[in-house]
Amino acid sequence: MQGFVDLQGGQFALQTPQAGVTDLNLRLNLSGREVRIAQLSGALNGGPLTGSGSFLIGSGGIQNPN
Repeated sequence: MQGFVDLQGGQFALQTPQAGVTDLNLRLNLSGREVRIAQLSGALNGGPLTGSGSFLIGSGGIQNPN
């Protein structure tokens, strides 16, 4: 698997637990089994949301989250 996923200005809401994400900007870089979070920013229930890291995708799902 090679490429990227890019989302700009997204939003979503959860009922349980009650949470809302707005202004979501996300870029995932895909290389083989590795997914690297190159950008994660937005607002979570009105406060800042940021993140980074990486993980592997295997036959059993997500592996080695970092």
